[in-house]
This record gives sequence, structure tokens and C-alpha cells, in this order.
Amino acid sequence: MNFTRGYVRAGLSLLARSDVAVESASELNDPKYTIAILNTPSEIKLMKEDLPKARPLILDSEADMLTAVRSGRAHALMIDTPVAAWRAANLPNLKNLGSIGPRAQNAIFLRQNDFQWCRSRRSSIIRRHAQLEPGQ
Repeated sequence: MNFTRGYVRAGLSLLARSDVAVESASELNDPKYTIAILNTPSEIKLMKEDLPKARPLILDSEADMLTAVRSGRAHALMIDTPVAAWRAANLPNLKNLGSIGPRAQNAIFLRQNDFQWCRSRRSSIIRRHAQLEPGQ
């Protein structure tokens, strides 16, 4: 298996309903709040470490988490930072409470024989960036 170079450095953020009376992620660390998270070891661990007093609602998809927040089953959801920013800007009645936990460098993994495709793709991206940002 091969990995590309990291293409985005992002972490997780909390996205809450607009009617939830908090302004930051840390304010959700209270037993009266339920936070929808994906059923992944990293999100469960982050919840235990950064928001140990809040109640987790462990679900299997982002769609389930969003439905839980919009229906009132959860006060907020934990999601990738870029997705949280987009959803807060484009979906009604949601607010981005900011990031939580460490940021990670994301990459794409490929089968061993697909590495040539990755290299050619990377070269075209570098050329495109050079055209968009001369001198950078």
C-alpha cells in the first residue's frame, strides 16, 4: 500500500443547533449535552479525553449524526473541520463551535500498482498551483 503526501491538515469540530446555548466546544463538556459521534475508535477516544462529562450518541454515518442533531436527539455532532465549516455556512439552524482535539495530516492510500497514477496526478496539481500562484 502507498500513501500520497498529505493534502489537507484538519481535525474535528463540533457542529451544534443554533438554539443550543453555548459558544464554544468546551462548553459542551457537561452531562446535560449529548454529542453525536461516529462509531470509530478515534472519535470515541477524543470524546473520552476532551469531553468526558458529555454524553456520546454513537452512530454509524454522518447522515445519522445530522439527523440526530436536527431532530433533537443530540445537541451537537463531531465532524471533520472543513465539513463543519461548510455545513454551518450552508445549512440553516447550525453553528460551528470550533475544533476539538489535535489536527491530523490526511492523505490518500493506494494499491501498490496505482502509485504511478498518484505521481502523475500530483505533478499536474503542482503545475496548476504554479499557474494560480506565480512566484509561490
